[in-house]
Amino acid sequence: MESKKRVIATVVGVIFVGVGVGLALYGKSEYQKARASADWPSVQGEVTESRVHSYRKSTGTGTSHSRRKRYYEAHIEYQYAVDGRSYTSDGIGMMNGSSTNRSRAERIVRRYPKRKTVTVFYDPARPEIAVLEPGVSTGNCFLLGGGALFALVGLIVAVGDLLGIGAGATDAPA
Repeated sequence: MESKKRVIATVVGVIFVGVGVGLALYGKSEYQKARASADWPSVQGEVTESRVHSYRKSTGTGTSHSRRKRYYEAHIEYQYAVDGRSYTSDGIGMMNGSSTNRSRAERIVRRYPKRKTVTVFYDPARPEIAVLEPGVSTGNCFLLGGGALFALVGLIVAVGDLLGIGAGATDAPA
């Protein structure tokens, strides 16, 4: 029975390491893109749409624990031109997302009202990719750091268990 616990703990640890490394690598890639956006050229553009978008999403699993939560996100659309070619984009920052906090989305919508002239930062290699707020955000750091932490916890569980100090190990004699 003891060896079965060790195998399970080790497998769980290895899964955590794999998922954590995957998240950290994705986070690193997104972090690098966000960092690069701080050096993108800019042009003037105009906001063509500005609203709070809301939707419901199920959380939990099964029927007894499942709940539908309301999420909010700012939807800001703007037009701009690069080298005489017109583009439309809706990127606010490099890591946009929704939240259960409506006031966060409302603050962004107030910052970018319809018909406002805005500075648009665009990727010089692909001008259709653009943002209003370039650079690294908290979300970029959270994804990178969260993935690394997840991998570290998995490593501690897997290695600790293999060394006999993990969840599968006991102090009691057999």
